[in-house]
Amino acid sequence: MQNDDKQPVFAEHSHEWVLEKYGSPFVRAAMSIAIGATGLVLPLAGIGLAAADAAATTVIGRLLERRSAAFWRSLASHDLDAGLLESEDFVHQLLITYRVALQAHRAEKIKLLADLLGGAARTEDPGPVDEYEEFLATIASMSYREFQIVALLETFEKDHVGGYDTIRWHENAKSWTRFQLLCDTKLEVEAGEVNAIMTRLERTGLVQNTTTHIREHILALGPENLPQTAWFLTPLWTRLAAVALYTRDGAK
Repeated sequence: MQNDDKQPVFAEHSHEWVLEKYGSPFVRAAMSIAIGATGLVLPLAGIGLAAADAAATTVIGRLLERRSAAFWRSLASHDLDAGLLESEDFVHQLLITYRVALQAHRAEKIKLLADLLGGAARTEDPGPVDEYEEFLATIASMSYREFQIVALLETFEKDHVGGYDTIRWHENAKSWTRFQLLCDTKLEVEAGEVNAIMTRLERTGLVQNTTTHIREHILALGPENLPQTAWFLTPLWTRLAAVALYTRDGAK
């Protein structure tokens, strides 16, 4: 009978736990490459751990290991092949994504970053490295709550407009109040804050304001049919979601 007392017990947020549970050749090699390249000091903006006092060093070390382990745990779920590490493009994507993950606070955002990398590696049309860098920069610039709002807008458009077509922007405007209330119900974002958040999200290129889009259609609509301010998803979101929300069964 096995003596459980002799078995190591690792915290779930530790690298040892990840290796014990997901220690595939890919995970072991990728962890070695990425951790070695970053040294786990990136979020300190150039201030090495040795410069901090002992207490701060302990707190920072635990924080970074917890974020790091969350990244590897999520990436391991994609069951990637170690042969990917022979690709300079993939190793580049791995390193830059890992750096961003170490600076993310929420575990959900860290998982999203791992899913972006895993999805890009597994999808049949990963796109150029430049596009990946742009997607990564977009996610890095967003809070996880902002990403949830955009994802909810996708669901809203499918449910209320019936899919992606040329009138989405007009239909969204007619039912925008419902989306604001949906954000309040599903994400606990006050309805009155939604428009301000959407205005801020225009910087990402994932959403577009109807008042911008309407310039192309104003003559056809007529002034009596001008919709209220609302937002709709752009093709950039469709492309990003196809990569970042990729899962093992190919579904979102």
